[in-house]
Amino acid sequence: MAEGNSDSELSLNLDWSSSSFEEDVNENEEDNVGTNAYLFEPEYREEAATNTDEDIGVGIRRLLNTEWCLCTRCGIMPTMKESKCCMEYKQMQDKMVRAGMQGGCITSHPGFEHVCLNEWVLQLTYLSYRQQYGVRDVLPHSREEQYRHIAYRNLVRFCYGYLGRLNRVTLPACAVLKIRKAFPNPEEEGYTGFKLGKLEEI
Repeated sequence: MAEGNSDSELSLNLDWSSSSFEEDVNENEEDNVGTNAYLFEPEYREEAATNTDEDIGVGIRRLLNTEWCLCTRCGIMPTMKESKCCMEYKQMQDKMVRAGMQGGCITSHPGFEHVCLNEWVLQLTYLSYRQQYGVRDVLPHSREEQYRHIAYRNLVRFCYGYLGRLNRVTLPACAVLKIRKAFPNPEEEGYTGFKLGKLEEI
């Protein structure tokens, strides 16, 4: 009986060793089993590094001016990431094309005022948000802060649809400033600006 077990083990080993998989493996790869940790990572390219440096330079040039604005409605923003015009967002330009307003600012879209600036819509959306996420997750305190928070969310939904939990996008300066003008901070403390999602919430 012991001999029968060793024969079956031998035949299993022979079957496996004669598979086509092992014939395709190079001898060098056999010696490096488990060392392909970066197999699917992008390879370094010199031009990619150069482009990154140029992007940073372009970003720095965006601070303290509005030369980057193409819609003529943007203002100076505190960070490079927030210093973007609605004309730089494909989703917003697609929305403008569908409205027959190609080349216009997203703040001039007929739906922008209804979706982002109408207090009745924002109140209703806030109640839905509160019902979905609960009172503990409703961070804004003043009415204006609540309206700004919901207006930003509505703009994202209006242009992008549903992004998913903790997936965030920066909004164009023109839209942010128009929403801030409609619902200013009563304490004159300044504004929060764009924030990434918290890792512990994922």
